[in-house]
Amino acid sequence: MQVLITDATSRHMLVIARSLGKKSINIGAASYQKGALVFKSKYCRKKLISPRSSEHDAYVKFLQETSANEKPELIIAGSDNTSQYVSDNRETFGPQFRNALPSKEAFVTANQKDSCLKLAMDLGVQVPKSFFPDNVEEANKLADKLSYPVLVKGQLGSGSSNIRYVHNKETLIPAYREIYELEKEFDVNPPTIQEHLTGKGYICGMLVKNGEIIAHFQHRRFREYPITGGVSAIVESCYIPQIFEDSKKMIEGLNWHGIIMTEFKHNPVNDTYNLLEINPRFWGATGLAVAAGIDFPYMYYQLSMGEKVEPVTEYNIGLKYIFLFPTALMSVVSYPKSIGGLVKPLLGANSKTDIDWLDIKPTLSQLKVTQYLIRKGVKKTQTELITA
Repeated sequence: MQVLITDATSRHMLVIARSLGKKSINIGAASYQKGALVFKSKYCRKKLISPRSSEHDAYVKFLQETSANEKPELIIAGSDNTSQYVSDNRETFGPQFRNALPSKEAFVTANQKDSCLKLAMDLGVQVPKSFFPDNVEEANKLADKLSYPVLVKGQLGSGSSNIRYVHNKETLIPAYREIYELEKEFDVNPPTIQEHLTGKGYICGMLVKNGEIIAHFQHRRFREYPITGGVSAIVESCYIPQIFEDSKKMIEGLNWHGIIMTEFKHNPVNDTYNLLEINPRFWGATGLAVAAGIDFPYMYYQLSMGEKVEPVTEYNIGLKYIFLFPTALMSVVSYPKSIGGLVKPLLGANSKTDIDWLDIKPTLSQLKVTQYLIRKGVKKTQTELITA
Protein backbone atom coordinates (compact mmCIF):
# COMPACT_ATOMS: atom_id res chain seq x y z
CA MET A 1 0.00 0.00 0.00
CA GLN A 2 1.38 3.39 -1.03
CA VAL A 3 -1.39 5.62 0.32
CA LEU A 4 -3.86 5.11 3.16
CA ILE A 5 -7.03 7.20 2.91
CA THR A 6 -8.98 7.65 6.14
CA ASP A 7 -12.60 8.79 6.60
CA ALA A 8 -13.63 6.67 3.62
CA THR A 9 -17.32 7.53 4.03
CA SER A 10 -16.69 11.08 2.78
CA ARG A 11 -17.20 12.13 -0.83
CA HIS A 12 -13.99 14.18 -1.06
CA MET A 13 -11.98 11.13 -0.05
CA LEU A 14 -13.47 9.29 -3.03
CA VAL A 15 -12.12 12.08 -5.26
CA ILE A 16 -8.65 11.54 -3.79
CA ALA A 17 -8.84 7.77 -4.31
CA ARG A 18 -9.85 8.24 -7.94
CA SER A 19 -7.19 10.85 -8.63
CA LEU A 20 -4.36 8.73 -7.27
CA GLY A 21 -5.77 5.41 -8.44
CA LYS A 22 -5.86 6.63 -12.03
CA LYS A 23 -2.10 7.21 -11.74
CA SER A 24 -1.65 3.54 -10.72
CA ILE A 25 -0.89 4.47 -7.11
CA ASN A 26 -1.79 1.65 -4.70
CA ILE A 27 -4.65 2.89 -2.49
CA GLY A 28 -6.04 1.52 0.75
CA ALA A 29 -8.95 3.06 2.64
CA ALA A 30 -10.16 3.01 6.22
CA SER A 31 -13.58 3.54 7.78
CA TYR A 32 -15.62 2.33 10.73
CA GLN A 33 -18.43 1.57 8.26
CA LYS A 34 -18.29 -1.62 6.18
CA GLY A 35 -20.24 0.05 3.37
CA ALA A 36 -18.03 3.14 3.13
CA LEU A 37 -18.19 5.06 -0.14
CA VAL A 38 -14.50 4.69 -1.04
CA PHE A 39 -14.74 0.93 -0.45
CA LYS A 40 -17.03 0.78 -3.50
CA SER A 41 -14.41 2.30 -5.80
CA LYS A 42 -12.42 0.08 -8.15
CA TYR A 43 -9.34 2.08 -7.15
CA CYS A 44 -9.53 0.95 -3.52
CA ARG A 45 -7.28 -2.10 -3.32
CA LYS A 46 -7.55 -2.71 0.42
CA LYS A 47 -10.41 -2.04 2.84
CA LEU A 48 -9.64 -1.57 6.52
CA ILE A 49 -12.17 -1.26 9.33
CA SER A 50 -11.05 1.43 11.75
CA PRO A 51 -12.40 2.72 15.06
CA ARG A 52 -14.53 5.85 14.96
CA SER A 53 -12.42 8.99 14.71
CA SER A 54 -13.84 10.19 18.04
CA GLU A 55 -12.05 7.28 19.78
CA HIS A 56 -8.66 8.96 20.10
CA ASP A 57 -6.44 6.25 21.61
CA ALA A 58 -7.96 3.43 19.57
CA TYR A 59 -7.68 5.39 16.32
CA VAL A 60 -4.05 6.37 16.88
CA LYS A 61 -3.24 2.73 17.65
CA PHE A 62 -5.00 1.71 14.44
CA LEU A 63 -2.90 4.17 12.41
CA GLN A 64 0.31 2.96 14.03
CA GLU A 65 -0.48 -0.72 13.52
CA THR A 66 -1.57 -0.13 9.92
CA SER A 67 1.64 1.78 9.27
CA ALA A 68 3.70 -1.09 10.70
CA ASN A 69 1.83 -3.74 8.70
CA GLU A 70 1.02 -2.00 5.41
CA LYS A 71 3.80 0.62 5.36
CA PRO A 72 1.91 3.40 3.55
CA GLU A 73 4.10 6.28 2.46
CA LEU A 74 1.21 8.73 2.84
CA ILE A 75 -1.74 8.86 5.21
CA ILE A 76 -4.32 11.28 3.82
CA ALA A 77 -6.83 12.16 6.51
CA GLY A 78 -10.26 13.57 5.76
CA SER A 79 -11.50 15.10 9.02
CA ASP A 80 -10.32 17.49 11.73
CA ASN A 81 -9.81 14.66 14.22
CA THR A 82 -7.93 12.25 11.98
CA SER A 83 -5.75 14.95 10.43
CA GLN A 84 -4.77 16.06 13.93
CA TYR A 85 -3.91 12.47 14.88
CA VAL A 86 -1.65 12.15 11.83
CA SER A 87 0.14 15.40 12.62
CA ASP A 88 0.57 14.65 16.33
CA ASN A 89 1.92 11.13 15.79
CA ARG A 90 3.92 11.59 12.58
CA GLU A 91 7.13 10.20 14.13
CA THR A 92 5.46 6.87 14.94
CA PHE A 93 4.42 5.84 11.42
CA GLY A 94 7.74 4.39 10.33
CA PRO A 95 10.65 5.56 8.16
CA GLN A 96 8.58 5.27 4.96
CA PHE A 97 6.11 8.00 6.08
CA ARG A 98 6.38 11.00 3.74
CA ASN A 99 3.40 13.33 4.34
CA ALA A 100 4.05 17.00 3.54
CA LEU A 101 3.17 18.62 6.86
CA PRO A 102 3.87 21.93 8.62
CA SER A 103 5.26 22.13 12.15
CA LYS A 104 3.07 20.63 14.85
CA GLU A 105 2.55 24.09 16.34
CA ALA A 106 1.35 25.53 13.04
CA PHE A 107 -1.00 22.57 12.57
CA VAL A 108 -2.64 23.07 15.98
CA THR A 109 -3.03 26.81 15.33
CA ALA A 110 -4.77 26.13 12.01
CA ASN A 111 -6.92 23.26 13.27
CA GLN A 112 -8.30 24.96 16.39
CA LYS A 113 -10.84 27.62 15.49
CA ASP A 114 -10.03 30.12 18.24
CA SER A 115 -6.26 30.14 17.70
CA CYS A 116 -6.84 30.54 13.96
CA LEU A 117 -9.11 33.55 14.49
CA LYS A 118 -6.67 35.17 16.93
CA LEU A 119 -3.84 34.80 14.42
CA ALA A 120 -6.05 36.31 11.71
CA MET A 121 -6.79 39.33 13.88
CA ASP A 122 -3.07 39.79 14.57
CA LEU A 123 -2.39 39.70 10.81
CA GLY A 124 -5.12 42.19 9.94
CA VAL A 125 -7.42 39.63 8.32
CA GLN A 126 -11.08 40.50 8.79
CA VAL A 127 -13.11 38.03 10.87
CA PRO A 128 -16.65 38.05 12.29
CA LYS A 129 -16.96 39.54 15.77
CA SER A 130 -15.78 36.72 18.04
CA PHE A 131 -15.64 36.04 21.78
CA PHE A 132 -13.45 33.50 23.58
CA PRO A 133 -14.92 32.68 27.01
CA ASP A 134 -12.83 30.30 29.11
CA ASN A 135 -15.81 28.67 30.83
CA VAL A 136 -19.59 28.63 31.24
CA GLU A 137 -19.50 31.49 33.74
CA GLU A 138 -17.74 33.80 31.28
CA ALA A 139 -20.12 32.77 28.51
CA ASN A 140 -23.06 33.57 30.77
CA LYS A 141 -21.71 37.08 31.39
CA LEU A 142 -21.70 37.67 27.63
CA ALA A 143 -25.32 36.55 27.14
CA ASP A 144 -26.91 39.99 27.66
CA LYS A 145 -24.27 41.80 25.58
CA LEU A 146 -24.57 39.79 22.37
CA SER A 147 -26.55 40.64 19.24
CA TYR A 148 -28.42 37.49 18.23
CA PRO A 149 -28.33 35.19 16.39
CA VAL A 150 -24.80 33.96 17.16
CA LEU A 151 -22.86 30.76 16.60
CA VAL A 152 -21.32 28.59 19.29
CA LYS A 153 -18.38 26.88 17.59
CA GLY A 154 -16.25 24.04 18.87
CA GLN A 155 -12.55 23.85 18.10
CA LEU A 156 -12.90 20.66 16.04
CA GLY A 157 -15.51 19.07 13.81
CA SER A 158 -16.23 18.99 10.09
CA GLY A 159 -19.03 20.99 8.49
CA SER A 160 -21.56 22.07 11.11
CA SER A 161 -21.13 19.03 13.39
CA ASN A 162 -19.70 21.08 16.26
CA ILE A 163 -21.59 24.33 15.60
CA ARG A 164 -24.86 25.44 17.15
CA TYR A 165 -27.04 28.34 15.97
CA VAL A 166 -28.28 30.36 18.94
CA HIS A 167 -31.25 32.69 18.46
CA ASN A 168 -31.56 34.15 21.97
CA LYS A 169 -29.76 34.38 25.30
CA GLU A 170 -31.88 31.63 26.87
CA THR A 171 -30.40 29.01 24.56
CA LEU A 172 -26.80 30.27 24.64
CA ILE A 173 -25.56 28.37 27.68
CA PRO A 174 -27.24 25.04 26.78
CA ALA A 175 -25.58 25.24 23.35
CA TYR A 176 -22.23 26.18 24.90
CA ARG A 177 -22.43 23.25 27.33
CA GLU A 178 -23.37 20.84 24.54
CA ILE A 179 -20.33 21.72 22.43
CA TYR A 180 -18.10 21.67 25.48
CA GLU A 181 -19.25 18.12 26.31
CA LEU A 182 -18.65 16.98 22.72
CA GLU A 183 -15.01 18.08 22.85
CA LYS A 184 -14.03 17.68 26.51
CA GLU A 185 -12.09 14.45 25.87
CA PHE A 186 -9.82 16.31 23.43
CA ASP A 187 -7.05 18.67 24.47
CA VAL A 188 -8.67 21.76 22.95
CA ASN A 189 -9.82 25.16 24.16
CA PRO A 190 -13.46 25.90 25.12
CA PRO A 191 -16.00 26.85 22.44
CA THR A 192 -15.95 30.21 20.66
CA ILE A 193 -19.00 32.47 20.35
CA GLN A 194 -19.19 34.24 17.00
CA GLU A 195 -21.33 36.72 15.12
CA HIS A 196 -23.56 35.05 12.53
CA LEU A 197 -23.11 36.42 9.00
CA THR A 198 -25.84 35.78 6.43
CA GLY A 199 -23.86 36.00 3.18
CA LYS A 200 -22.58 33.28 0.85
CA GLY A 201 -19.76 30.94 1.87
CA TYR A 202 -16.45 30.77 -0.02
CA ILE A 203 -13.55 28.32 0.11
CA CYS A 204 -9.93 28.80 -0.92
CA GLY A 205 -7.97 25.56 -1.24
CA MET A 206 -4.19 25.71 -1.50
CA LEU A 207 -1.11 23.56 -1.86
CA VAL A 208 1.88 25.18 -0.19
CA LYS A 209 5.60 24.45 -0.24
CA ASN A 210 7.52 25.96 2.66
CA GLY A 211 5.28 29.02 2.87
CA GLU A 212 4.92 29.53 -0.88
CA ILE A 213 1.56 28.88 -2.56
CA ILE A 214 2.09 26.67 -5.60
CA ALA A 215 -1.60 26.05 -6.37
CA HIS A 216 -4.76 27.81 -5.26
CA PHE A 217 -8.44 27.45 -6.07
CA GLN A 218 -11.64 29.15 -4.93
CA HIS A 219 -15.29 28.18 -5.02
CA ARG A 220 -18.57 29.41 -3.62
CA ARG A 221 -21.62 27.55 -2.46
CA PHE A 222 -24.21 27.86 -5.21
CA ARG A 223 -26.95 25.64 -3.77
CA GLU A 224 -27.31 23.80 -0.45
CA TYR A 225 -29.47 21.17 1.16
CA PRO A 226 -31.61 22.24 2.83
CA ILE A 227 -31.85 25.26 0.52
CA THR A 228 -31.93 27.55 3.56
CA GLY A 229 -28.36 26.48 4.37
CA GLY A 230 -26.55 23.20 4.99
CA VAL A 231 -24.56 20.73 2.90
CA SER A 232 -23.28 21.91 -0.49
CA ALA A 233 -25.39 20.51 -3.32
CA ILE A 234 -23.89 22.64 -6.11
CA VAL A 235 -20.63 24.60 -5.94
CA GLU A 236 -19.14 27.03 -8.44
CA SER A 237 -15.51 27.96 -9.07
CA CYS A 238 -14.68 31.64 -8.68
CA TYR A 239 -11.90 34.06 -7.82
CA ILE A 240 -12.12 36.87 -5.23
CA PRO A 241 -8.87 38.88 -4.87
CA GLN A 242 -9.46 39.72 -1.18
CA ILE A 243 -9.93 36.05 -0.33
CA PHE A 244 -6.64 35.13 -1.98
CA GLU A 245 -4.71 37.99 -0.36
CA ASP A 246 -6.06 37.22 3.13
CA SER A 247 -5.42 33.50 2.64
CA LYS A 248 -1.86 34.32 1.63
CA LYS A 249 -1.39 36.32 4.85
CA MET A 250 -2.50 33.29 6.87
CA ILE A 251 -0.19 30.95 4.96
CA GLU A 252 2.78 33.23 5.54
CA GLY A 253 1.85 33.73 9.21
CA LEU A 254 1.75 29.96 9.74
CA ASN A 255 4.78 29.23 7.51
CA TRP A 256 2.64 26.46 6.07
CA HIS A 257 3.71 23.34 4.21
CA GLY A 258 1.23 20.94 2.61
CA ILE A 259 -2.50 21.08 1.89
CA ILE A 260 -4.85 23.61 3.49
CA MET A 261 -8.14 25.43 2.97
CA THR A 262 -9.52 28.71 4.26
CA GLU A 263 -13.24 29.37 4.64
CA PHE A 264 -14.75 32.83 4.25
CA LYS A 265 -18.22 34.33 4.38
CA HIS A 266 -19.38 37.40 2.54
CA ASN A 267 -20.78 40.17 4.70
CA PRO A 268 -23.40 41.94 2.54
CA VAL A 269 -23.62 44.83 5.01
CA ASN A 270 -20.14 46.17 4.15
CA ASP A 271 -19.30 43.99 1.11
CA THR A 272 -16.31 42.33 2.73
CA TYR A 273 -15.19 38.72 3.10
CA ASN A 274 -14.62 37.45 6.64
CA LEU A 275 -12.40 34.50 7.53
CA LEU A 276 -14.40 31.88 9.44
CA GLU A 277 -11.81 29.14 9.89
CA ILE A 278 -8.96 27.14 8.44
CA ASN A 279 -8.95 23.39 7.85
CA PRO A 280 -5.51 21.80 7.41
CA ARG A 281 -6.77 19.06 5.10
CA PHE A 282 -8.62 18.43 1.85
CA TRP A 283 -12.08 20.01 1.61
CA GLY A 284 -15.52 18.74 0.65
CA ALA A 285 -15.52 20.12 -2.91
CA THR A 286 -12.03 18.92 -3.88
CA GLY A 287 -13.75 17.30 -6.88
CA LEU A 288 -14.63 20.70 -8.31
CA ALA A 289 -10.99 21.78 -8.21
CA VAL A 290 -9.94 18.62 -10.05
CA ALA A 291 -12.69 19.11 -12.63
CA ALA A 292 -11.65 22.74 -13.11
CA GLY A 293 -8.04 21.85 -13.84
CA ILE A 294 -6.12 21.56 -10.54
CA ASP A 295 -5.46 18.00 -9.42
CA PHE A 296 -4.71 18.76 -5.77
CA PRO A 297 -4.55 15.10 -4.61
CA TYR A 298 -1.87 14.16 -7.11
CA MET A 299 0.05 17.41 -6.59
CA TYR A 300 0.03 16.73 -2.85
CA TYR A 301 1.34 13.24 -3.51
CA GLN A 302 4.15 14.69 -5.65
CA LEU A 303 5.06 17.26 -3.00
CA SER A 304 5.10 14.64 -0.25
CA MET A 305 7.27 12.29 -2.31
CA GLY A 306 9.80 15.02 -3.03
CA GLU A 307 8.96 15.17 -6.73
CA LYS A 308 8.91 18.37 -8.75
CA VAL A 309 5.51 20.06 -8.62
CA GLU A 310 4.65 22.52 -11.35
CA PRO A 311 2.73 25.56 -10.01
CA VAL A 312 -0.89 25.84 -11.17
CA THR A 313 -2.88 29.02 -10.55
CA GLU A 314 -5.26 29.16 -13.55
CA TYR A 315 -8.47 27.18 -13.64
CA ASN A 316 -11.95 27.11 -15.15
CA ILE A 317 -13.81 29.95 -13.41
CA GLY A 318 -17.61 29.67 -13.39
CA LEU A 319 -17.67 25.85 -13.52
CA LYS A 320 -20.62 24.44 -11.58
CA TYR A 321 -20.11 21.07 -9.90
CA ILE A 322 -23.21 19.12 -8.89
CA PHE A 323 -23.27 16.56 -6.06
CA LEU A 324 -26.17 14.79 -7.70
CA PHE A 325 -26.85 11.90 -5.29
CA PRO A 326 -28.12 12.32 -2.71
CA THR A 327 -27.63 16.01 -1.95
CA ALA A 328 -28.77 17.89 -5.06
CA LEU A 329 -31.71 15.56 -5.69
CA MET A 330 -32.80 15.75 -2.05
CA SER A 331 -32.78 19.55 -2.25
CA VAL A 332 -35.48 19.24 -4.92
CA VAL A 333 -37.43 16.51 -3.12
CA SER A 334 -37.59 18.67 0.00
CA TYR A 335 -38.56 21.79 -1.94
CA PRO A 336 -40.04 20.88 -5.36
CA LYS A 337 -40.49 24.51 -6.42
CA SER A 338 -36.70 24.84 -6.50
CA ILE A 339 -36.28 22.29 -9.31
CA GLY A 340 -35.21 25.00 -11.75
CA GLY A 341 -32.19 25.68 -9.55
CA LEU A 342 -30.98 22.15 -10.29
CA VAL A 343 -32.11 21.66 -13.89
CA LYS A 344 -30.50 24.84 -15.20
CA PRO A 345 -26.99 23.97 -13.95
CA LEU A 346 -27.40 20.36 -15.09
CA LEU A 347 -28.11 21.55 -18.63
CA GLY A 348 -25.51 24.30 -18.55
CA ALA A 349 -22.49 24.21 -20.86
CA ASN A 350 -20.02 24.83 -18.03
CA SER A 351 -21.11 22.23 -15.49
CA LYS A 352 -20.19 18.72 -14.31
CA THR A 353 -21.58 16.21 -11.87
CA ASP A 354 -19.61 14.11 -9.41
CA ILE A 355 -20.44 10.95 -11.37
CA ASP A 356 -17.45 9.05 -12.77
CA TRP A 357 -18.74 6.61 -15.40
CA LEU A 358 -15.47 4.66 -15.26
CA ASP A 359 -15.96 4.07 -11.54
CA ILE A 360 -19.72 3.78 -11.23
CA LYS A 361 -20.21 1.59 -8.14
CA PRO A 362 -19.90 4.46 -5.64
CA THR A 363 -22.61 6.37 -7.53
CA LEU A 364 -24.91 3.34 -7.50
CA SER A 365 -24.37 3.18 -3.74
CA GLN A 366 -25.29 6.87 -3.43
CA LEU A 367 -28.39 6.25 -5.55
CA LYS A 368 -29.52 3.58 -3.10
CA VAL A 369 -28.99 6.01 -0.22
CA THR A 370 -31.08 8.59 -2.07
CA GLN A 371 -33.92 6.09 -2.51
CA TYR A 372 -33.73 5.27 1.20
CA LEU A 373 -33.88 8.94 2.18
CA ILE A 374 -36.86 9.58 -0.07
CA ARG A 375 -38.71 6.62 1.46
CA LYS A 376 -37.98 7.78 4.99
CA GLY A 377 -38.66 11.45 4.27
CA VAL A 378 -36.33 14.38 3.82
CA LYS A 379 -35.61 15.19 7.47
CA LYS A 380 -32.11 13.75 7.52
CA THR A 381 -29.04 15.15 9.20
CA GLN A 382 -26.16 16.86 7.47
CA THR A 383 -23.79 14.07 8.54
CA GLU A 384 -25.90 11.41 6.84
CA LEU A 385 -25.78 13.33 3.58
CA ILE A 386 -22.07 14.14 3.68
CA THR A 387 -21.09 10.56 4.41
CA ALA A 388 -23.58 8.97 2.07
